[in-house]
Amino acid sequence: MKSEYHQILFLSLIYSIIYFLSLIFATGHGIGFKFDDNQAIAYILVLILFSISISSFKIKDIKQRHSMVKFINVLIILFIVLFLSGIVGSNEAMFIFIFPIFIIPIFIFIWSLHYLTFNKKYHTSDSE
Repeated sequence: MKSEYHQILFLSLIYSIIYFLSLIFATGHGIGFKFDDNQAIAYILVLILFSISISSFKIKDIKQRHSMVKFINVLIILFIVLFLSGIVGSNEAMFIFIFPIFIIPIFIFIWSLHYLTFNKKYHTSDSE
C-alpha cells in the first residue's frame, strides 16, 4: 500500500507541473510567466498542490495520509472545474496539454479510491 500512496503523490506532482506549463503556454508563446486575472487562481492552486505533494512524502501516519490524498483529490477536482467553467483562461497553445490534464486525474482518482477503501482495514501504518 505504501507504493500506491507514493504513486498518487508522484502523479499529483506530475499533474501540477503539467498544469503549470499549460498555464504558461496559455499566456502566449514567448511571453512566459504572467499573472492574468483569470489565471491567478490556477497558479495558486498549482503551488498548493505542488507543495502538499512534496511535503506528503514525509507523512507516516495513516490518517494524515488519508486526509492528504482526499485533499489532493479536491484540488484536482477544482482544477478541472476551473478549466471547464472558463474561469481559467486558455488559448490554442494550452490545448497541447488537454490530454494529460484530463487523463492523469483519472489515474489519480482510481488509485486514491483504491488506497482509501482498502488501506483502512488492513494496515495501521506503512513500514518498510
